[in-house]
Amino acid sequence: MGEKIEELSRELQAKLAEAGVNPAELLVQAGVTVSNKDKLYELAQDAGLISDEAPSPQALMAMAQNLTAALDPATKKSLGTLITQVVEQSGAGTPPPEIQSFVQRLLGSDESPKK
Repeated sequence: MGEKIEELSRELQAKLAEAGVNPAELLVQAGVTVSNKDKLYELAQDAGLISDEAPSPQALMAMAQNLTAALDPATKKSLGTLITQVVEQSGAGTPPPEIQSFVQRLLGSDESPKK
């Protein structure tokens, strides 16, 4: 991730912490939840990540993995924590196994590779 983006991310996290705001709760209030697929597709289309056709679950998983591959371990862990909080607060139930595995990889990304 670029240096400016990382700096902005740190500043936003500090401001949210100062204000006592939970980012996961804000996303849920904005309708960004795993159970609101229409909102997720709308955001992905607006960001240019997908075309007008709904992608397959496999294509979405590949896209998520590609988007997070270059993130540093701390950012991956923060993202994994945020996703976990949004899922819990949305009341959508247990995510599919592939999503759980993806989040676990994000959360465990600060571990050093075993030699």
